[in-house]
Amino acid sequence: MNITSLEIAQATMDMFFCLFCLIIFVSIKANNPKQKSMRMFAQLFLIATVLFFGETLAYIFRGNLGPFNILVTRIANLMVFAMNIAMANTYVRYVSSVFVEKGAEVSGNSVKIANIFSCINIFIVVVNLFYPWMYYFDEANYYHRNNFWYVYTLISLVVIFIGAGMAIKYRKYLKKRSFISMMLFSFIPIIATVIQSFIYGFSITNLGLGIGSFVMFAAYMYDWSHNGNEHTNMINDSRFDAVIMLIIMLLSMSVSIIACVNGIQQVTKENSEIQSRTIAQMVSTKIENEFIKPITVSQTISSDIDIRTYIEGKTREEAESVKDDITDRLVSIGNEFDYKMVFVVSDKTRAYYTYSGISRYLDVENDSHDIWYKDYLDSGKRYTVNVDTDEDNNGSLSVFINYGIFDTNGDILGACGVGVDMNDLVDILARFEEEYNIKVCLVNHDGLIQVDTDVSSIEKGYLDNSYFGNVSDDDFYYQLSENGCYMTKYLEEFDGYIVIRDNNPVKLDVNKIIL
Repeated sequence: MNITSLEIAQATMDMFFCLFCLIIFVSIKANNPKQKSMRMFAQLFLIATVLFFGETLAYIFRGNLGPFNILVTRIANLMVFAMNIAMANTYVRYVSSVFVEKGAEVSGNSVKIANIFSCINIFIVVVNLFYPWMYYFDEANYYHRNNFWYVYTLISLVVIFIGAGMAIKYRKYLKKRSFISMMLFSFIPIIATVIQSFIYGFSITNLGLGIGSFVMFAAYMYDWSHNGNEHTNMINDSRFDAVIMLIIMLLSMSVSIIACVNGIQQVTKENSEIQSRTIAQMVSTKIENEFIKPITVSQTISSDIDIRTYIEGKTREEAESVKDDITDRLVSIGNEFDYKMVFVVSDKTRAYYTYSGISRYLDVENDSHDIWYKDYLDSGKRYTVNVDTDEDNNGSLSVFINYGIFDTNGDILGACGVGVDMNDLVDILARFEEEYNIKVCLVNHDGLIQVDTDVSSIEKGYLDNSYFGNVSDDDFYYQLSENGCYMTKYLEEFDGYIVIRDNNPVKLDVNKIIL
């Protein structure tokens, strides 16, 4: 499940308000209120329950692909916008019923106007199911506003303003606390909606509705407990119900907290894996790029027509006669691309050309330093990569790219390539390891370490290769262990595997998020 810490926080708050509104609704309905205003008040909390439940689902499932996730995301967003309309309209009717019961001569025009505007918003939401002029979802299943979102929001504000206007007009019929709670219920969502117009990713408007509902309920609870009327008797005669309600709230909150902690732990694990994979992919891409250049240079040398002509000789005398020409070409290429080692080998004469002319004649049968050429011929590949000491460069350890040279008939003429100084690759790996707290090494198919910041393990140490059959070049193979997580990927350019150990596999502080 792909969910961010911000989405966790939003979904948790939404679920809390959902449970709170549901408990208030059940508690009011359980006492079977006679007054219309109280029945409308209960409806407000029922609508809020559905609204917050829908928004919880929207934040949990958005950004996740698959038919089920996409369907739930769309239904959840539809629930939120539909309940917003119902909430604003019911609030106007609730305010009207309160003042009618207080003896005010309330005109029905306000409710009628609110109904008209609510119908317009219903039309916008329904049409949006077919033409996404209010909101839409991208290919990653993320919600985005469209132009008519602002029209819908403006109309919703007008409906809430109608309710606020009625409360202001008939405020003399209300106690101060009740009037203030009505104003807060009106203006907290209004202010939140204005802010919401400039902010994405966090539902400020609906959280404002939740806070407004809480304030209005608190004001009514206070009035009920300090006035001798039907509501006071309802509270005084139902102390047992109040205890039950408190127990339900505590149980609900406990279940919510446990579910939240469990969800956070699961999400942190998934998000940590995503972040580890992202770091590994970035490191892998940069290392692959380090091999693209020498491979390209080697390919360029193999395509050089003059070099092809020079190495076609069949005798050592012929090999000696062209050494100056080949040397000049190699020096020129080496200087241009900044390589200390550039070489060419003739298959006929086995002459090994470098910057210094003919360095030696290969003896693939008896000299261990020359076995690489036989391995290359046996591989049947266009090029191979091997680690060896560079005898022509003070014996420094290097990674060699061995690229074949062929004639027009496809017959082998020899090989060429460049040697990449191992110290340069080790420096690159060291920077990655220090910056990201990881361990990186390159190994061959047998698990033999080819490149490592621990130079003593190169060509000597082995890694477990039993799982290499499950590794592809498309994505990293992820393994979690006590020492960290291991990510392995096949590098085609290197013709081997990159193994990355993330020393800090848990990227998020679970305790901090829970707090």
